[in-house]
Amino acid sequence: MGRYWERLIHSVKESLRKVLGKALQTILCEVEACLNARPLTFINDGPGDPQPLSPFQLFTGREYMDLPAIESNDPDWRPTDHGAS
Repeated sequence: MGRYWERLIHSVKESLRKVLGKALQTILCEVEACLNARPLTFINDGPGDPQPLSPFQLFTGREYMDLPAIESNDPDWRPTDHGAS
């Protein structure tokens, strides 16, 4: 049963990759960043309390800085054309 289940998961992942491509990769990277930015313990409100570490801080040694969201109604924003030569 284990091999069948793993093969089924592989088939679903491969189908999603073919259909969604880079969009799926981008979404999964954003989800991963959000999860790794969360603190490992609860956060105290006291001013003298130490700040809890996140997985991102353990890996990189710095705090996670989220990029600002792109405004789709911004007239100056245009997607890059990766197919252009």
